[in-house]
Amino acid sequence: ACHSVSADGSTIVASFEGGASPWGSFEAETGTSLYAGGPSSGFQAISPTGSHVLWGHWLNSSFGGDGQLRLSTSTDSTPLATLSLTGAQPSHPAWSKDGAKIAFAARTDGNGLDFTQSTLWITDVTLNPPGFSNTQQIAANDGTRPTVTFPTFSPDSQWLAFMRSNVARTRGARGEIWMSRAGGQDQVRLDLLNGAGYLAD
Repeated sequence: ACHSVSADGSTIVASFEGGASPWGSFEAETGTSLYAGGPSSGFQAISPTGSHVLWGHWLNSSFGGDGQLRLSTSTDSTPLATLSLTGAQPSHPAWSKDGAKIAFAARTDGNGLDFTQSTLWITDVTLNPPGFSNTQQIAANDGTRPTVTFPTFSPDSQWLAFMRSNVARTRGARGEIWMSRAGGQDQVRLDLLNGAGYLAD
């Protein structure tokens, strides 16, 4: 998200100013700025204890993005590790509550806000040493709702909620909320939550 709170409630990371959207971090209880003036990002994920941030901007933007996600501490934007894909760009990262995994969309069109083609991926993440491993797709898209994005982990880190839609941004979107195990198994559309039978498609 453009702003995210650590699972322990201690730290907030957020983007500012629109446009280039540099990021910074804050102490949640007091609002004290911990770090400001981070590089262009737009969407970030913060570790459960607030110690680290995953950030990055989309490729070919006017803000210097290169389509990679970067891992850094929450008070210093120096990259400790990077995550990149061949033929797609990571977007909308979410950190699991146990700190072990990152879920994200892999988009193949548009920009970091407006895109219509993406699949859902997951990767293991470690802080010592910093790095990513076992990166893999866990949910494909389809012709009806080809945008699969906005993952969110359950409190026990075993499940993911995510969106299937015709477009990433909410303006004009026709979206559905789905859930699956964190490895992509047992994907199910949440019909009652989506208003199936009550709301027009």
